[in-house]
Amino acid sequence: MEKPEGPSATESLPGEIDETYARAKALFAEKKFDEVITLCEAAEAAGKYNADIAAVHSATLLKLRKTEEAVDYLSWMLYYFPNDARLHLNLGTAHSMNFKRTEANSEYAIARQLDPALAGDKLKRVTYVRIGTIVVAFLVFFVSFLFWPHTRWLVVVLIGGMMTLNVFILYRLYKAHARDRMLIYGGMLVLWAMLLILVLLIPALR
Repeated sequence: MEKPEGPSATESLPGEIDETYARAKALFAEKKFDEVITLCEAAEAAGKYNADIAAVHSATLLKLRKTEEAVDYLSWMLYYFPNDARLHLNLGTAHSMNFKRTEANSEYAIARQLDPALAGDKLKRVTYVRIGTIVVAFLVFFVSFLFWPHTRWLVVVLIGGMMTLNVFILYRLYKAHARDRMLIYGGMLVLWAMLLILVLLIPALR
């Protein structure tokens, strides 16, 4: 994508920019992410963009899991809009998805300084979702073992799912060159594999 000269063009065409933003938001709500990207890129190439459009564009890249592209895009947009908390939040999310915790926490801290309410609400939601996911997973495993051996194959499927997730995370860590965290998740994968072997070899646990 060719970079426009800067946000100065936004001052002359606020009506068109507002319309573009409204359209991009509507498309985002309808989950037409490819159309959002096309619309935003066209507006930016013409110099008809602002922080609102950049926020929708970057959020769409994250939805599409184009994290590296999102990092490059947000780094560029933050040059023009350094005080927009949404852009810092999205950049933090992109780094988090790339397993770059230090960079993510730095962006989250900036977002909190710029807009404590916005950043606080979003990060709380993310935390609650993660905690909820972990709690549900443990509850499912606990209930499955309660009804052992009738739920033996359910446990096998659950363990297989966790191992698949671990492999995916290891792949993302490898691409992010996060060797230290690869050791942690590699160890977890070995533990899941041992548990799977145990469940397969022992027909019933008393």
